[in-house]
Amino acid sequence: ERERISLGIKQLDGDPFRDYMADKDKGSVVVGEVVAVDAKNVEVKLADEVFATLRANDISSTRVDDASSVYKMGSEVQAMIINFDRKSRFIQISVKAMNDAQQKIALEQSRKESNESGAGTTNLGDILRVKLHRD
Repeated sequence: ERERISLGIKQLDGDPFRDYMADKDKGSVVVGEVVAVDAKNVEVKLADEVFATLRANDISSTRVDDASSVYKMGSEVQAMIINFDRKSRFIQISVKAMNDAQQKIALEQSRKESNESGAGTTNLGDILRVKLHRD
């Protein structure tokens, strides 16, 4: 007689934040729409009821004093997740980190290709051998 059962409509639906983050982790690239901008932060809507924060210092590798000078309401943002907290439902994204990661991958790919083709592996001994054989 003293037991109670609590029911709620929210429990019938899945949690949009949890569903969105199920296949995302740090380093994942996401795309969203700017819904709020001030000088220091940009709020980005990633999905229904899922928002992320893009700080002004994470917009570019060059200094950005005012985020509103770079992004406007409705702009599309592509960035990398650099931090998140499921409990507080907080996601922090960075365009700068995404660009840095893409540059690093491109550099590694370029090095790999140059090593496979034999280019870029010349050393002083190889140069001297060629020079001595010509003379």
